[in-house]
Amino acid sequence: KVTFTKSADAPEGFNLGNYTFGGKALEGSTFSGVIREAAVLNPKPLEYDTSGLAGATKVYDGTTNAAPALKALIGEGDINVFFGDDGVLAGDLALVTLRYTATYYSAQADYASNSITVTGIEIVANKDSEDAKAAAGSYSIPVSNKLVVENATITKAPLLVTFTLPEKDWDGTKFVSESEITYVLGGGKYDFAIAADRSKYSVTFTAGGYSDPNVAETVSGTVYNVVLKNNSGNINYYLVGSSGSPLQTGNFRTAISDDGTALAKYADGYVFAGGGNNWAIAPATGKINQATVTITIE
Repeated sequence: KVTFTKSADAPEGFNLGNYTFGGKALEGSTFSGVIREAAVLNPKPLEYDTSGLAGATKVYDGTTNAAPALKALIGEGDINVFFGDDGVLAGDLALVTLRYTATYYSAQADYASNSITVTGIEIVANKDSEDAKAAAGSYSIPVSNKLVVENATITKAPLLVTFTLPEKDWDGTKFVSESEITYVLGGGKYDFAIAADRSKYSVTFTAGGYSDPNVAETVSGTVYNVVLKNNSGNINYYLVGSSGSPLQTGNFRTAISDDGTALAKYADGYVFAGGGNNWAIAPATGKINQATVTITIE
């Protein structure tokens, strides 16, 4: 005759009802009965429940590694996002963790119907103690050892764009043509996620203008109709300024030319063809020097 009794130092939430002994279910906090066959204390079987993994997402980093997306959901050790409410007992959550490999189907941002495949799933002790080792061995996971998370996402990463207007001598105007403007993509906290992306991306824009036409060491300005381009595939970034905020978009004033073509009006009254609404604009800086005046005395 064997009697099981819950000890005073048993983990919180421990319940004998989650175990069998010699093929008999143990119920409640105690069990007393006659076991005639070989005694085996079986691990608690777990089933996958992917509802807790809904909304798995990460920011584009150029890889298919899905561990960041799942770790964000697991948080402070809540590995039951894999197994649902009837998973690992509350008292064991502090003693165990999950080991797995998680991979996105596509590394691209905003990829339609992206998914995560999780393989090699193991429940392991998260510390070197007998209690943790015992807790890790108290559960069994499905034989397939694999699950698929549907509708997982990768969002675009922020990418810095820095525009520079040309240094010029004062001429009383604000307008700057496209050919005079330079830019740099990436840098600091808002750099390219992987080096290979650096050669793929460029920016197009229409023109720009100084906010003030007067002499100053640093003059702020604006570049208009800014568009990020990828010469070999998907756009995995969105453009930001130095503060990390996305570029401003707006509906600019429009005018109609004699032939009925819509034109956009900005930059000190200059009008340019090919305009449209919801353009992105970016901040820029430049320098305006004092003008040189030549006086000829005859």
